[in-house]
Amino acid sequence: MLKSVNKLYARRIASLRVNRMAAPPRVEPSDLIGAPKFLIKEVQNIEKRSKLMGREAQKDAFVYWFLKLPAILLAAGAGLSALNVVSVNTGAAFGFLAAVMIGIDGLMPRKRAKLYQIHINAFYDFRIIQNNIRSQWNKESSLISSRSKAIVAQEILRSFSEERERVNKYIRDGESLSVIGSAK
Repeated sequence: MLKSVNKLYARRIASLRVNRMAAPPRVEPSDLIGAPKFLIKEVQNIEKRSKLMGREAQKDAFVYWFLKLPAILLAAGAGLSALNVVSVNTGAAFGFLAAVMIGIDGLMPRKRAKLYQIHINAFYDFRIIQNNIRSQWNKESSLISSRSKAIVAQEILRSFSEERERVNKYIRDGESLSVIGSAK
C-alpha cells in the first residue's frame, strides 16, 4: 500500500511541474460512514493542518509580491513617460519610487518563495492523506464487523503516520532553515 502512495506522490509532483492541479477535496466527517470517533477526529486534525498551510502559503505569496507588483507598475508608468503619455516629472517620480521599492525588496530575505512552495505542497499533501484515509476506510469498513472497526481504523492511521511525519518533517526543516537564514 505504501508503494502505491509513493507512486501517487511521484505522479503528483511530476504534474505540478507542468501545471497546478486543483486541490483534492476536503474530507467531511460524514464521508467516513461508521468510523470510530478517533478516526474522524484525526481526519479533522489533518484538515486543520491543511487549512493552516493554505493560509501560510497565501501570506507567503502576499509578502513575496508586496513590493514587486507596485515596482512593476511604477516602472511601467515611468516607461509611459517616454511615450509622452504622462509628464516627464511624473515618469521620473515613478522611476525613482520603483527603484526604491526594488532596492528594499532586494534587501529583504528571499525565503518567502521557498516557504510558499513548502506550505502549498504541505496543503496538497495533507489533503491527499485525508482522501487516502477516507478511501482506505470506505474500502475496508464494508468488509468488517462493527467490533473490529476500531482495530482497522488504528491500522489505517498507522499506515499513514509515516507519510504524515514526512510532511511534518519537510515543513519543520523548511521553516527552521528559513529562520536560520534570515537571522544571518
